[in-house]
Amino acid sequence: MASTKSTKLTAAPRGNGIKARACALFPGALGDFICAQPALLRLAQDFQLTVLARTEYGDLLPSEITIDSIERPEIARLFVAGGSRDSAVRQFFTRFACVYSWTGAGQPVFVHELQSVADARIFPFRPAVWGRHQADYYYLCVDSALSTPTPLPKIPLRQAAMDWWEDYMQREALLFKPLLVIAPGSGGLDKNWPVPAFSRVAEWWQANTNGSVVTLLGPAEEERGGAPDLASKSLMLRGVTLAQAAVALARCDVYVGNDSGISHLAGAVGAPTLALFGPSDPLQWAPRGARVTVLRAGVACARSSSEQTKTSQRHRLNVLEPAKVIQKLEELLRAQS
Repeated sequence: MASTKSTKLTAAPRGNGIKARACALFPGALGDFICAQPALLRLAQDFQLTVLARTEYGDLLPSEITIDSIERPEIARLFVAGGSRDSAVRQFFTRFACVYSWTGAGQPVFVHELQSVADARIFPFRPAVWGRHQADYYYLCVDSALSTPTPLPKIPLRQAAMDWWEDYMQREALLFKPLLVIAPGSGGLDKNWPVPAFSRVAEWWQANTNGSVVTLLGPAEEERGGAPDLASKSLMLRGVTLAQAAVALARCDVYVGNDSGISHLAGAVGAPTLALFGPSDPLQWAPRGARVTVLRAGVACARSSSEQTKTSQRHRLNVLEPAKVIQKLEELLRAQS
């Protein structure tokens, strides 16, 4: 792990118990952000924190943390030589006692400009060499004295989203039925279990639990044509906010999904989560949560794997049989009874 400055949290609260202000720049996707959330919560213990990321991720943070867009022009200006002299850039960053950034570490101009305008600690988004979970990496960036396990993510459930879910359950007659939530997509096609395989799981759930199935579809899956094989076997939930998705996942009996941001969200809200992994390494990327199980194509494991090879044919998700997933779901259901 590399940083341009010390990673020790040293800022003390200002007088009258008012904390100094800090800013965190985080460019990652949903799964990355959930892995980083414990680190951001750690920063918020010592600072009035503003996080610059995708603004929809504000649903995943407590209300005392401010969310703003990482697409702000003041950030873009720092990738240009002399950008720190821009009055708007200086005005923006002078509000903060320090800045933690996981963007721009490989861009000398950005590093120079940010450090010209702020007390900045700048980290690679991915460690060059790393043999632990990504959440541990982010946490160690902000607290190098870590002597206990990295805390699990803590996702707040919004009251408006809980009210929406109650209305949805009543409208779709889902009350008092075992509920399976499926998320059949992910950002990388090689990380997607075939949709017909998810359909087999949905059929099994309905036949063996007399329960219901809800399929969560995000923008990427919609662009790829949705999941037609699941449309006749489940309720298709589209266009929900992250706050609404968090409640749906927190209230389900079991969740099944790929190595994806939604699987990280399911684990983080405490859902019994079965995450299906192919080429990715669960040691670094498994969802973090109290009730997470990973089933890897060719290898069954509990939240981790010692194997590092990402190109192995036996870790292609299309070789994972639905019967193995169903068997694991049966084990999870027995554990709940």
